[in-house]
Amino acid sequence: MIGAFGDIVFSVSRETARTLKDLTRTESGRYATHDIHLKKPKLEFLGPGLSTLSFKMEFDANLGVNPRKETDSLIRMQREGRYGLFILGGRRIGMGYFVLKSVNVDYKRIDNKGNMLAASADVTLEEYV
Repeated sequence: MIGAFGDIVFSVSRETARTLKDLTRTESGRYATHDIHLKKPKLEFLGPGLSTLSFKMEFDANLGVNPRKETDSLIRMQREGRYGLFILGGRRIGMGYFVLKSVNVDYKRIDNKGNMLAASADVTLEEYV
């Protein structure tokens, strides 16, 4: 197992390949800006912002996965607001849970019967506290 997010397990075997690539983690702080007459504004640190993870997943029927089922599962997770831990290499990424904030699906290959043969998904997770 490479890792997991909730029910989605990232793994490679002889039969299937369900992996992620281009994983990006974004951390930021929250600041208030206080305007001061005739001077530059002052920043006040309010605390940490929510962590964001983004990555790409590719699904190909030739690699033992059903692209339609995989992308439908991601969309269902997003619509239901389900959250989970993000695990990579047996270790948790971030401070806690993440929710699937958005998923953009690109239908790469469709056969002459309308079956999806390959697709990719751009996934964005946001920390859920």
